[in-house]
Amino acid sequence: MRLARPRAVISIPGPNSNPSPDGNHPYHSGDLINIVANAEGVGTLSTNTTRVTLSPGPLSLFDADGSAFIVHVDEDTYCPEGEAKGCAGGARLACGVITKAPLE
Repeated sequence: MRLARPRAVISIPGPNSNPSPDGNHPYHSGDLINIVANAEGVGTLSTNTTRVTLSPGPLSLFDADGSAFIVHVDEDTYCPEGEAKGCAGGARLACGVITKAPLE
């Protein structure tokens, strides 16, 4: 998988992906762990999950409307549904579109 730069902004990303009825907080199925960045804003994330897949099926990231990732300014406190606004990461800082790329 390779992250590709979108040619144009088509739409604003929707809420976190949460296709599984048991995928609610403390983590939505679409949540990643928090990234810690240094003073220059550089951080690295390496993680595994069984909550989403790159294969076809109900948990696939490659569904009809596609998938993106969003980096927020603040950490996600994983508050329950319906909690006060602002508890899930704050403003959006960066984003990327998840696409399939041919194997080279």
